[in-house]
Amino acid sequence: MANRAEGKVSLTPIVTVGPSGDYDAHDVLHNDVDQILSGTLIYNIVNANDRWFYSKTTDISSNANLISGNFSDAAVAIASADIVKFLFIYNTGTSDGSDVNAQNIYLTFDGGDPVAQNDSVLIGFGESFIIKPKACTIDNLHAMSASGTVRCTVMAIIDDTSGSD
Repeated sequence: MANRAEGKVSLTPIVTVGPSGDYDAHDVLHNDVDQILSGTLIYNIVNANDRWFYSKTTDISSNANLISGNFSDAAVAIASADIVKFLFIYNTGTSDGSDVNAQNIYLTFDGGDPVAQNDSVLIGFGESFIIKPKACTIDNLHAMSASGTVRCTVMAIIDDTSGSD
């Protein structure tokens, strides 16, 4: 077995049918889709330069790199040119792990301002996002909250381009 990260996704397309006669409004599967969609996202570790990063307390506020600090598997600093190969992020909807703020966070993969760009990814409070980018550097993976500080959980596999141990 190889070291890897596995993500699973599931989508339920729901429409609300309005009240009629003796029936209250109720939710049903979208008629055109008529099924729950699901799949997996897997990244297999390529070599020793693919390193893990995990932080349960990543605080996001102003426009900045989402990931910084050291790799989780060694006291090696993450560099701006390192490449994100797999990314999971969870918006806790809190400012510090307990005080609810229910703010959205935004991500970009080109180093731009996440809130200002129309093509940024929005992650609502209590939501998760999983992606396997082709070649996004640490310096291009930016995050920003809509307002205030938002605490997130971040897990990534990153290609340590310097190959340091």
